[in-house]
Amino acid sequence: MSENRRFPCICMSGDDEGYDLPLAKESVGHGWHGILERVWLAKPPTAKVIQVKEKLGGLRVYIEGLFRVDIQAPDGVLSGEFGDPLSGDLDAFRGVIRAAEAESRITCEDCGSPGELRTGGWVRTLCERCHLPSNSRGLK
Repeated sequence: MSENRRFPCICMSGDDEGYDLPLAKESVGHGWHGILERVWLAKPPTAKVIQVKEKLGGLRVYIEGLFRVDIQAPDGVLSGEFGDPLSGDLDAFRGVIRAAEAESRITCEDCGSPGELRTGGWVRTLCERCHLPSNSRGLK
């Protein structure tokens, strides 16, 4: 397992543009890459993904969003982008993220096969085949 995969919060961070899909994929196991691809297909342009990680055996995708406002002022039009946690397109995207997070809890993070939460040491979602080598590390 690479250092980036084992410690994504320490070794990786999105820049001012947030996470792109390749960085998101580096943050979790190969088995969840298809889930992330579907999330990215649904991502509206106003959403910025600020973190992707595995936590307690499930995928986590954190976002912030922007909305654009044009205000007519006496000397012209003022424009700006402002954070809006309740923006309509972000609500739909949050639904996609919740579905992806739920899917990750039944999908092996290593290979993408049906999996289940495995506890002991780290909590991970793994299929039986990927879980077996982990038994030597004390996972149940």
